[in-house]
This record gives sequence, C-alpha cells and structure tokens, in this order.
Amino acid sequence: KRLLKVCDLWDQDFTDDQIKRAKRAYFGAVSYVDDCVGRLLQVLKQCRLDDNTIVVFSGDHGDMLGERNLWYKMSYFESSVRVPLFIHHPHQFQPHRVSQNVSTLDILPTMCDFVGVKPYKDLPMDGISLFPHLEGKEGHDTAFAEYTGEGTISPLMMIRRGDW
Repeated sequence: KRLLKVCDLWDQDFTDDQIKRAKRAYFGAVSYVDDCVGRLLQVLKQCRLDDNTIVVFSGDHGDMLGERNLWYKMSYFESSVRVPLFIHHPHQFQPHRVSQNVSTLDILPTMCDFVGVKPYKDLPMDGISLFPHLEGKEGHDTAFAEYTGEGTISPLMMIRRGDW
C-alpha cells in the first residue's frame, strides 16, 4: 500500500493496453541500450582497442512493470532488484553466466584486482571481488541492499542468499 500511495497509483486502474504500452516502451529502451553496447564494442574492435580494454556494464534497477500491481522500482521483488552485469577482460576469462547473487558493490574490488592494487586500507568497502566468479570458480552468493528513497519511513533492507 505504501508504494502505491507514494507513486500516486493508489486509485489508478490501468487498462491492458496501457500496461502493454508501458512494457513495450521499457523493453524498447532495454533493446536500444543493448544495441548501443553492441555498437560500442564494435567501435573498440574497429579501433583495435578491444584487446586491451576492460568493459564493465551494469544497470541501476529494474522496474516492476505492473507486476503485483506495482510500478517503478522501490521494492526487492525480482523484477526491480535484478540488474544486468557484464564484465569482459580480454584474454583472461572465458565467457559464461554466473548464477550466484552478486552486487554492484562488488565492481570496485574487482577493478582493484584487475589492475593489481589493494584498496586504500582506511577506505570502507562492502563489496567482494568477482574474480572467483569470473574464473569459473565457486564465489560468494550473498547480496545486501538498502533502500531509503521515496516512500520509506525507515530503510528497507534485503539479504539474499541462494534462491531467496
């Protein structure tokens, strides 16, 4: 109820056509970004930079798209919390899919590993390097999240391990 009220969707009754158009627009935007990433990778190849460039791509959040009568983000349901994360390091890792839970917080420690530096000792860092995952080994499978945005009276928190 809190999320519907905050999003001014409390009394909205969306038609099937409106929902279909919203989903088309969202997936159209996702397809557009996918095409742009593909073009960027092609430019790197054309400029002969693809052999010495680490590429990291991620998203911020998903969208509920009407699932459970919710829209936008603002929840820890799958459609909102799952985001893409693509990492390419030339000549180091074989392409594969990682099924464990990881976090965008893991990107910084992974980048430090890529360039062979340790983070500043007084720098608090919550993430864990993704190197084991990238090497095809067993890695961590826990993601932590906190949301303090619109509609929150107190922080919403999530710990996800395994499938749940």
